[in-house]
Amino acid sequence: MGCLYNFLFSPQPAVRERLEALLGGGEGGEGGGGVGGGHVGVQVRNRLWTAERYKIQNPGGIPGAGSVAASAERVLYCMDRYVPPHATVFFTADEDHFYAVAKRQWGTRVRTVEGGVFMPWSRGGKVDAASLGDAEQEAVFKAIVDWFALQRAERIVYTHQSSFGKTAAESSDAPNIDVNHTRCLAADARWGAAGGGEGGAAAVWEVEWGEAADGGVTYDTSAVPGAPSGRTGAHDEL
Repeated sequence: MGCLYNFLFSPQPAVRERLEALLGGGEGGEGGGGVGGGHVGVQVRNRLWTAERYKIQNPGGIPGAGSVAASAERVLYCMDRYVPPHATVFFTADEDHFYAVAKRQWGTRVRTVEGGVFMPWSRGGKVDAASLGDAEQEAVFKAIVDWFALQRAERIVYTHQSSFGKTAAESSDAPNIDVNHTRCLAADARWGAAGGGEGGAAAVWEVEWGEAADGGVTYDTSAVPGAPSGRTGAHDEL
């Protein structure tokens, strides 16, 4: 699929210009801050996190998981477990209030595209291009730039079951991992809620990515909308 995406989609001059302004040059992060130098792409599809949380906390959800916080802070905490320390982060989300939280989470390391989220896409509704005003067109343009910036990351951390993150990952040769409440709960069980355990918090991302590279990232998807119902070994750790 990656070859097909690359065949069908390439950034045109206006998008390339915005990408270079956003990611070109700069220091810090895993290999630097530029498009060629490396950044970690982080994408949040909060609608999916919310739907999964509802299933977890209702009868038939994950036994012993307890209450799962719905805040943006909790979601970005989960994502940050898979971000190398000191890495430059490109961040995109489907709800506007996540951006302020991302800036608090990663400070000067975070890069975002300015502008608001295009809410019809966020809600999964149909779009009539002829009806778009200037602000809505700019929001659509932001989404396109977001996708290409995510695709160009050295590592991609995206929301499980999100087509936006999944297609960016599939069209890239970069290592990628999909995250949601269940994966985060499993990581909490392995490392402790504070990110401790042997090696400390800094080691968490290396171990989790190592498992991904070894094909050992299967985990409980029984509470994930649209995912297979079978549970895996990671469930037993919860």
